[in-house]
Amino acid sequence: MVKKKSAKSKIAWWNRRLPLKFFWPLFVVLAIFFALSIFNIFSIYQVRREMLQDISDIKEVIGVASAGAISDYRVTRNLQLSPDLVMEESLIATDTEGLELNGMVDPNAFTPPASEELLNGTMASFGDSFSGMAYIDSSQTNMFWDEVMTAFTFPPLYEVKKQSDCSEPDCGLSRANIDLQSVCLRAGCLRKTEDLRLFFNNKELRLPPALSGQTLSSITLFGLENSWLIGLVSGPASSERGWVYRFDGLAFSPLITNETEFQIKPRFERGGGHIAFGGDDDDFLALYSGYDGSAFRFRGNSREDISRFFGLRVTDGGFRAQILKMGTGQNSTFYICSVTENKPKVIKIWAKDDLNSGGALDFSPSFFRGELSSDSILCAISDVSKRELSISSHRSGAYSLWRAKDNGFDNSITRQVTSVNLNRKSEEKIRAAVLADVGAEFIGNYSGGDISFYLANQRDVFEGAPAFLWHGFESVGNELYWRIVAHPSSNPYYSPWFDHINRLDYLFVE
Repeated sequence: MVKKKSAKSKIAWWNRRLPLKFFWPLFVVLAIFFALSIFNIFSIYQVRREMLQDISDIKEVIGVASAGAISDYRVTRNLQLSPDLVMEESLIATDTEGLELNGMVDPNAFTPPASEELLNGTMASFGDSFSGMAYIDSSQTNMFWDEVMTAFTFPPLYEVKKQSDCSEPDCGLSRANIDLQSVCLRAGCLRKTEDLRLFFNNKELRLPPALSGQTLSSITLFGLENSWLIGLVSGPASSERGWVYRFDGLAFSPLITNETEFQIKPRFERGGGHIAFGGDDDDFLALYSGYDGSAFRFRGNSREDISRFFGLRVTDGGFRAQILKMGTGQNSTFYICSVTENKPKVIKIWAKDDLNSGGALDFSPSFFRGELSSDSILCAISDVSKRELSISSHRSGAYSLWRAKDNGFDNSITRQVTSVNLNRKSEEKIRAAVLADVGAEFIGNYSGGDISFYLANQRDVFEGAPAFLWHGFESVGNELYWRIVAHPSSNPYYSPWFDHINRLDYLFVE
């Protein structure tokens, strides 16, 4: 006799107990989703609160206004630094005589009033680091775009000519100053060993306490007139750190450590970098080149972070640098050559004044093509007065010698960069905008070299709009453009350097 199933044996799936092997994984997944939901709700609340606070700050803060240019826009954007829109949609005329000094403007010189009704609206933002030309109107742009530096300059002027084919390696140029094993000055000789120890006059040196317990991956030596520069890289590849010291034969002086203002600490957890030096006692560079780059310029007691010139495209995964210097003060120029196989490079860094660098240019795409396509190169200074470099090119087992002459930049005409229409919401009307975070280096003094900024909410209707100043347009429009106009200098080696508009804020009409 067949036994019938009882009612108890027919249990619905939703009444069955969940096995423990499924319970905990399901619990963890649900807990993660719950945590993410709470985080998203909190983030939305924070963004809304910050946007409301920004609008409130714009209405309350009184800021800077000037028809002139600001010398260095390389600051972190903060709406509290962005001046208000001006009454009647225009600046009140203010006497700025005596305020301008080498392109600088006193930020507390005057305070334009604001128009409350112009500030009501929905705010949006745009940013462009010039990694491409997608947001640039090429038909309205005649500045040179350096695709490696991702920056705009005046068109560079240069001559590259072949001198001869060579039968000897490197065409007779010396590699003696590349990765020196020993540097001898009047006080004695400093040398490094293969196992990365330092000896001074054959006596081993104890490294500074900050390096205690650090595992070194490289040491670089460089000689100044009466002292040595020492660059050390420590740590595993995923967390490298660079150290720079000056040694006078008696003691180490820290220049870059884990406790100094400027530090060498790569961002992407990819090591393999080396430190290179170049220059003289009065002006020298320290460059860490790995997956990304860090670079610092030392002039007397002044220290300048120029790491912005060594982005990922420039470092190209890392290279060994040869650093050469020509000129002094505001006429100084550094040329950085890569001696790494299959990474030929020539990078130029010029000065803005006695204490600041003016910009950087990567000659590599222009130089190393055609007959000068190279497997590797070596550089040397051939004529300082003419700003000439000798370049030994190695290609397919053969060597050739080339002369590269730097003629500066084309300062013959005023040039500009103009954006495409940035407003993707054609049904929305724009009443005001501000260039809130702009990266531009220029002179702005008696020799010329000024920069002017413009905004437009209708095509080809541009209005002067100095950076950091909220600008109220004469009428509302459903488009948005920016334009930078760069004026030439009497100095043929001058060029502005323009590398980002990280934040352009604009207000839609409510």
